[in-house]
Amino acid sequence: MKEWALVNRACRACGVSKADLLSNSRKRDVVVARQMLCYVLRKKGYVWQMCGRVVDRDHATAMHGARVFAEQLSLGEKLTVHVWRAFGGANALVASAGNRTCSF
Repeated sequence: MKEWALVNRACRACGVSKADLLSNSRKRDVVVARQMLCYVLRKKGYVWQMCGRVVDRDHATAMHGARVFAEQLSLGEKLTVHVWRAFGGANALVASAGNRTCSF
């Protein structure tokens, strides 16, 4: 699955637009979408720099977001668990990551 397919899937799961996801918005649903996307990309084997590039952030922000998402998921935080289930949860990690090189 290409990066942009994951971006679209994260946007649908969180109810945000792609423009919102790539914006500077700090609204909770937008932030959770970014964090979840970084988490999934990393689990699929992407390097931190690529995770950050997909969400238009640096690698440190991608690392932090994925870590926060994983922590909130393990604690059972309601919004995080809800969007993770809407995204497809662990089933989303099984699909092939496809070409892991940056295409943009």
